[in-house]
Amino acid sequence: MAVTYKTPSQVGDEYLQYLKALKPTVNINQKDSDWYIRSRSNGGIVSGLYADQQKVANDIFPNTARHDAIANHLSTWGLVPFKSAQPANGTVSVTGNIGTTISIGLQMSYDPNGNTYNSTSGFIMSGTTAVVPVTSTASGQAQNLLPGAQLTVNLPGLQSTAVVLTMGDGSDPESDTSAAQRVVTRIQEPISGGTQTDYEQWALASDPSVTSAKVRRFPFGPGTVAVYLTAGTTNIDEAINQGQPIVRQPTQVTIDAAAAYIDALNPIDDCLYVFGIQEIPVDVTVRRTLSPGLSGGTILSGESLTIDQLTTREVTRALYKVPTGGRVINGLGYVVASEVEEALDSALSAQPYSQGTIAQVLIDRQVNDLSATGTNLLLAPNQAVVPGVINIVDL
Repeated sequence: MAVTYKTPSQVGDEYLQYLKALKPTVNINQKDSDWYIRSRSNGGIVSGLYADQQKVANDIFPNTARHDAIANHLSTWGLVPFKSAQPANGTVSVTGNIGTTISIGLQMSYDPNGNTYNSTSGFIMSGTTAVVPVTSTASGQAQNLLPGAQLTVNLPGLQSTAVVLTMGDGSDPESDTSAAQRVVTRIQEPISGGTQTDYEQWALASDPSVTSAKVRRFPFGPGTVAVYLTAGTTNIDEAINQGQPIVRQPTQVTIDAAAAYIDALNPIDDCLYVFGIQEIPVDVTVRRTLSPGLSGGTILSGESLTIDQLTTREVTRALYKVPTGGRVINGLGYVVASEVEEALDSALSAQPYSQGTIAQVLIDRQVNDLSATGTNLLLAPNQAVVPGVINIVDL
């Protein structure tokens, strides 16, 4: 049975009741009395001790432990420590004169947010275009960029704009929840010679940028194992709320590092293949009924987005949170329409919308058309979902 520790007010009131039993003449309701002030002070101290005991008890279990205690759990189980934030790595295409010298540390900037990137190798251009490997100056998922993003570069002999080919692997510091889950997984699924969860744990330990791993048995015949990685964006909610690009495709450097790490641990008779994910766009049609007086163009108090934009944002959030290979139902993976509906419920329907105003925005919503395939969409084990065309139909 769970122990519910008393609040400072409860402890203080009990103190006054005991005092009244011992000294009936005391007026325990006189709030400027010495007794009353002592009851509040002692109540705070005693309740604090109880609360600290609760935290110490919670530290025994990784899923309720505090940060420092989780670090101890990681060490005890021989797991890699908390993963630190990682820079983004990738390649950019530059255009310029033959013979132009690209030096290590050449800086480029992404003007919309001020991100800066430095070249990691130097060479002399033998043609009018070249591919330059770069890494971000800072770390974190906000350093990731989508292909086609333009960087500003200032070097005689080069055009002032470089085009991003790839820019991923940037990740935020590992959260307590993620680290605790690694401990729980190791406890519940100890390494046992090459099971599916063994490969997943090895992949997560292989490189700090790796965020998830999907394992498939016998993809290329008996004895083969395929591991599909995601890397980069660690916090989907923050990325969507802050308008950051969501990049989950690992760079080849990360794929190679994971392959080398796992290959040193997996059974020698397993033929290992490590890949990035295959991202597929999924179209969604949402049929909805809004509360009276609202329209798709309405901007609620405290918001900067219209209801149409909020609806699109929450559908986008739900799609990005579908795990690689989908939700497994009877051995097959799907994008499940009801999960998209639940995301809309959580933000706009079932729970009162309380960001700036309390109002139920959606009276009803139906998602029954995923990429024109029907209610649920079947995924291959290596496929990860990205938003396609999101249609909104008002009923």
